[in-house]
Amino acid sequence: GAWNLHLLTRDLPLEHLVLFSSISSLIGNAGQGSYVAANAFLDQLAVYRRKQGRVATTLQWGALGEAGLVARNASVAQHLEHLGLRGLSTRAALQGLGQALDAHPVQRAIADVDWRRWGDVLVPWSGARRLSGLLEPQAASPGHTQPGAPKPQGLDAITQSLARIVARVMRAQEGVLSTTQPLRELGMDSIM
Repeated sequence: GAWNLHLLTRDLPLEHLVLFSSISSLIGNAGQGSYVAANAFLDQLAVYRRKQGRVATTLQWGALGEAGLVARNASVAQHLEHLGLRGLSTRAALQGLGQALDAHPVQRAIADVDWRRWGDVLVPWSGARRLSGLLEPQAASPGHTQPGAPKPQGLDAITQSLARIVARVMRAQEGVLSTTQPLRELGMDSIM
């Protein structure tokens, strides 16, 4: 639909073309690879149009707390809050929209995120480096050693680190999953 809108408006002198994306295109969303990819496409469509000298802005919305899925489903709201994604009020969302219309950015995230909490729940090796400017340095996160602590060596260290990551992704307690069983037999798939 967005591509068709792009094609149909290519030659029109638009003041704005605003695409609604999701913050998931910036931070990912385990188990929803297609959703993340669709939103990333919207983000890049705005970049593409701008390179052609056309107007386009993508708004990468966070959770809306007073409308939609988060408002209707308390367990989703709780889960997002645990991750550090707080629901935006309608007023805050409309203010963000107004500011974006005034500023004409290519992309803008409008979200209420506790970046420290988000950093705490990120799976090690999951690409957190792309958010390093937003995340405060963590004291001792899993997979990292304290200064002066002996570093585990070799295959055992890698196995332990991967076991922690798999346990977090599958929401299982560390030490419960077998490190000798193939991941597909544990129920892990390529999207995870």
